[in-house]
Amino acid sequence: HIRTVEQLLAYCEVDLDLWEVTSAKVNKWEVGAKDDNNDICVTPLFQVKVTLGKRKGVELARGIIKKLLKQLEGKAPKIRATKRSGKTLGVIAIADPHFGKLGWRREVGESYDLDIATEMYLSACADLLKQLKPHKPERLLFEVLGDHLHTDGIVNATTNGTPQDCDGRFQKAFTQSIEAMNRAIEMCAKEYLVDVEIIPGNHDRAKLFMAGECVRAYWRNHRAVKVNNAI
Repeated sequence: HIRTVEQLLAYCEVDLDLWEVTSAKVNKWEVGAKDDNNDICVTPLFQVKVTLGKRKGVELARGIIKKLLKQLEGKAPKIRATKRSGKTLGVIAIADPHFGKLGWRREVGESYDLDIATEMYLSACADLLKQLKPHKPERLLFEVLGDHLHTDGIVNATTNGTPQDCDGRFQKAFTQSIEAMNRAIEMCAKEYLVDVEIIPGNHDRAKLFMAGECVRAYWRNHRAVKVNNAI
């Protein structure tokens, strides 16, 4: 009764996030047989055959995410933020840190790599917290804005496939970007109740969502921090 590739994939419950069709064969023929009245009845028969291959990088990426989530769940530091009664919302928004980007000073005027990105990111967070303090905000909105990561997927390219110069393998940039986010959020949570918003950009639409899930798992049981990774 299966006549199409789509019907076969659904019947076999193929996970299309992990597998893709590399080839397919569909054909049809007919057979004739006499019924009880000696009349010839023609029955159409169908064959649908597909060959599947694992999508490149998916299994590796899934393994990394699964391992990170297991490591991070329930590991958030024990911090008791002071509940404040001000009328101001503090906002910390650090855009375009591009974790994983590689810049050579002689070519672009200033060097840039993962360690420099981490140092600048945490320094910016500390400076913004210092500037917010006199305003006595009741709570903080911490924005993880677009292009937190320099590339998407497992190749050195943006979400749309534009090639990029990168500092090391994507696994290194991915994990270091998460560590930087968590360290910055921890700085904020020592003083305030914190709402975290994860907002991807054109460089990191898929990868930042996965990083956001790791951050959400890290802080999931923490009373002072709420992470929204639904965008």
